[in-house]
Amino acid sequence: MVAKKISFTLLELVIVLVLVAILASIGMPMFVRTRQRAVDREARTNLHLIHAAQRVRELEDGSFVACADNNDCNADLGLELSPGTPNGNWDYQVTIPAAGTFRAEANGTMGTTNWRMRDNDDCAWGADGQFTGECQN
Repeated sequence: MVAKKISFTLLELVIVLVLVAILASIGMPMFVRTRQRAVDREARTNLHLIHAAQRVRELEDGSFVACADNNDCNADLGLELSPGTPNGNWDYQVTIPAAGTFRAEANGTMGTTNWRMRDNDDCAWGADGQFTGECQN
């Protein structure tokens, strides 16, 4: 008795490939949006950490500190922010526009939204100046 060789037809393989492509096209946009929300959450969380560290610094020394990049913020504020360009998602900097105030910014390294926070609130503001609706009380 000759054994019958079992194999897939070309049509069956094409149908499977089409189904896999459809599933991938459905899932990929959802993955990209979820990843972007996580990256934005990282920026807002780190801005809140910078805000808290600046408040502690103000209580200890009576003034705020400016940082030009992530390394400066880590050294001056005692934080552990991820490295900025090219390895991290965000470049952070803090400026002192007037005595007794500061402005913290998170600039996306991958063409993402920029975030900023002022000293007189604990809320993150988007690049277009619109309030995000997320504050920490």
